[in-house]
Amino acid sequence: MSITEGQRVTLERRGTILVGKRIGVGATASVYEASVIRTGERGVFKFFNSNQGKDYRDPRSRFLIDQQLPQIHPIFCAPTDIVIDGSLCGHFSPLINGKTLATYLDGPAVDFFECLEICISLAYALSHLHKLGIGHCDIHPENILLVKTGSRYRAIVIDFDNYSAPGQKPPTAWGHEHYMAPEQRRALINDDFTPPDCHSDRFSLAVIIHLLMLFTHPAEGHYEDLNGLHQVMMDGNWHCDPQSGGTRDRGLPSEMLNTPLRALFRRAFSLEPIERPSASKWARTLDQASKEVFIHEHCEKPSFIDQNTTTCPHCGIPFPELSLKFPGAGRSLAVRDEPKVVRGAHAICQRVGAESFVTNFGRQSLLKNENGSWKRLTDEQPIVIVPGDKLRFGDAECLVELVGGKK
Repeated sequence: MSITEGQRVTLERRGTILVGKRIGVGATASVYEASVIRTGERGVFKFFNSNQGKDYRDPRSRFLIDQQLPQIHPIFCAPTDIVIDGSLCGHFSPLINGKTLATYLDGPAVDFFECLEICISLAYALSHLHKLGIGHCDIHPENILLVKTGSRYRAIVIDFDNYSAPGQKPPTAWGHEHYMAPEQRRALINDDFTPPDCHSDRFSLAVIIHLLMLFTHPAEGHYEDLNGLHQVMMDGNWHCDPQSGGTRDRGLPSEMLNTPLRALFRRAFSLEPIERPSASKWARTLDQASKEVFIHEHCEKPSFIDQNTTTCPHCGIPFPELSLKFPGAGRSLAVRDEPKVVRGAHAICQRVGAESFVTNFGRQSLLKNENGSWKRLTDEQPIVIVPGDKLRFGDAECLVELVGGKK
């Protein structure tokens, strides 16, 4: 049985749709543009090959429709209606106009901060899905669409047909060969089948985050053929760990990651599914890390601020060391990794990796000179300082300088 452009197909809730041009084809299904004749609503009609069986596909599609996933989280694009036209097997989903993540990553202008936003939104979305007990089970860049909203991209997850959920018939596909978990790879090699689940998603999510954060696949450079890829992705190690050489010859150096992100990657590729970080853990850690990005003025490249990173992972130049010079007292206070007290118990200064901070804890105000006027800074909150800043601790003024006396 086949579908042709211009054919009419009946849906359970929306009535008749008019099938448009084919926009995708795979081993088990073809995808077409479609429009609802009664309302003009545009969408995507996915038609499954007859050998897939309505007794398997239809109940699974109905389950997805009942979950109302697009209403739970706008990042999900899941079926909203089902075909009831004779022996035809298929469903209808919203039409999303965007580019795939795969296309974006292959493009000439990949932006680190956009990639970071995509990671966070994807991790939060999967955490919502997993709380419902549903695994996507086919997370890879072709199943993530990017939609431009203003100057930013919004990620949309599509193609839920291989999902896993309690009480539903299990998925029948392993997933994408570059993103599937070790348990699926092992079954594939042994001509067996282990259904993917939420823990498989955790593995795939980590690979996606690796691509977006470091611009390289975690197995890149460690295999020559598909069998080699399987072996690398089944050994339970993070091969781009800075402790084992990092990624200096491929993508961005993994040394740019902070300690919490490195810790997650070390667990992400574990052979024990339960040890892999959850999507919510990734989301929280990435969200926090996004507030702690430093752009080195020498090479203009990003890294996450970390106590243990004092040299730029990209260009190798040490991050600046600052001092607080008090002209009135004829002394300077170097800002070091260990917290130091400024003027008794008034404030603390500390260097954390690439950046230096002062935090006021005293009863007297901490002020900063901005365009000739003094502005009071928030108490008990670390304030980033840079060379040339003028500060006032109570009645004592100081100038922030590079160690060696340069502003």
